[in-house]
Amino acid sequence: MARLYCKRHRGGVKASKPCPEVVIVDVETVVATLGYDLKLEHLRSRMQCPRCHSTLIDVEWIVPDASPPPFAPTADVVPLRLKPTPAQKALRTLRVI
Repeated sequence: MARLYCKRHRGGVKASKPCPEVVIVDVETVVATLGYDLKLEHLRSRMQCPRCHSTLIDVEWIVPDASPPPFAPTADVVPLRLKPTPAQKALRTLRVI
């Protein structure tokens, strides 16, 4: 994912502030719109602020953390303790190998 920040400092001939919103852009959307062969260095020249349509933007890339595998136990999950069956009790008491 990428975050887009507006960096404009002029609106026409008047001094203005940049837009306060931060736009989050998904990588799949960028690839579908601009093509898979677009170099990341050229991304700033192809994007614009969605509010003021300024081409002066800053791009910050967000690299997600590696997600845990599905169904992986976490620290807050307590394992389920079941009552032992009569056969398990007998094995413990008789110490059968």
